[in-house]
Amino acid sequence: IDIHILPSCTFEVPLNKSSRTLASKQLYELMVNMAINTTSTNQTLFEALIESSKNNNKKHIIATDIFGHNISYANLIKKSVKYGQAIQKLLGDKKIIGICMPAGLNFLISFWSLQYLGKTAVILSEEKINEQINKSKTEIVLCAKDFDNLECPSINVSNIKPVKFARRRAYPVNE
Repeated sequence: IDIHILPSCTFEVPLNKSSRTLASKQLYELMVNMAINTTSTNQTLFEALIESSKNNNKKHIIATDIFGHNISYANLIKKSVKYGQAIQKLLGDKKIIGICMPAGLNFLISFWSLQYLGKTAVILSEEKINEQINKSKTEIVLCAKDFDNLECPSINVSNIKPVKFARRRAYPVNE
């Protein structure tokens, strides 16, 4: 257990009707700053996800898609690692990976899989995709084959190798 003792502070609050609101805003600001100043920033996003799952209930539902499918910390971590291991060979030594798929649990798992692998995830949208790919220097695009009106092989950018990988089904909670 680490205990961080921060310097004391004083609130300057006038004695009138709005003093309670002002004091509560100042206290909130102080608490946010304390949380930021005492949080370790020497960790990856995936390590922060694992730490968050340890600090909260691992079975806590952290995301729900539009179909009502849920995912917990434990399942997200398990599936991200499993999927990351599955696509690692496809990605090779490429560092900047684009994700182009609808928001949902598959997208979430894909994003965290890339974090697990230490890759930089670039979130792409169908609109102006070639421009986004060029600006971000994306090396490979991961996309859902059923993403409306978007065919990954039709992306005509010379430095890109499109990869179809996303499953058409949602991930069940107990898998």
